[in-house]
Amino acid sequence: MRIVLPLLLMLFAMAAPARDEIAPHGDWRLVLLQDGDVVFVPVSGSRITLSLSEDHTCNGSSGVNRYFGSCMASGDGYLSWGPLASTRIAGPPELMNREFLYLSLLARADTWECQGNRLILSSRAEDVWPDWGGVRLEFIQADLESPSVEYRSPSAGKRIRARTTHRGAVTDEYGVRRVEFRVQGGRPNLAQSFKNGRWAFRIPRSEWKRNAGARIAIEVVAIDRAGNRSNPVQRSFRVRRHSVVETARKPFRSSQNQSDSKQPDLFGG
Repeated sequence: MRIVLPLLLMLFAMAAPARDEIAPHGDWRLVLLQDGDVVFVPVSGSRITLSLSEDHTCNGSSGVNRYFGSCMASGDGYLSWGPLASTRIAGPPELMNREFLYLSLLARADTWECQGNRLILSSRAEDVWPDWGGVRLEFIQADLESPSVEYRSPSAGKRIRARTTHRGAVTDEYGVRRVEFRVQGGRPNLAQSFKNGRWAFRIPRSEWKRNAGARIAIEVVAIDRAGNRSNPVQRSFRVRRHSVVETARKPFRSSQNQSDSKQPDLFGG
């Protein structure tokens, strides 16, 4: 027993990855900012990035401008920043405000941690000065794809009942925040739901009666916490008087109505 225990401890130490082997070097994209109890996400359509190199240099985009400088990431999870410089291009006020917030929080971060394909930078200020609060910056690998949407039922090109529930799913690589159902043509009020990575909608009976004869196009788009939009999936319907809808894939030209309401279920299986 005296021999087995040290042997097990030695094997465990050999199997555990060293912190240096998961160093934060690489290209990252911001998905979340937290200053104390207040959480922010990048402005929709903007892209904030961070690149950390093994030669202790760093650079990236802060939304409008490019920044660059030096950063030392130690193997025990600590960060130290050198002076950061940036270009001086003016942009929309909302983007400039978020850029200023990002750069100020980045300079306060002094610890790093890798969790799978995520990099989390934070500060120890909350431990030293609880009233001040800490900071947290969450990144994902910059080459990850945007969320995608699957349209699982009904199949395009088939004739279906108007009250059939349409279902699908979204990939959740880095946190899909909501699903939008955008409608073109007609004025149907969709019954819709998004829960646990699955979405669903249907046209209630009162709506397909009211929209009889109209051609309706519906687009489904997933949006993550950083405001990145997924590939859209579309269906086009012609509402018949005898309550049958003819479906087909059609280009979605423009959105006349969009909704973000959520319901607690997915219409009962």
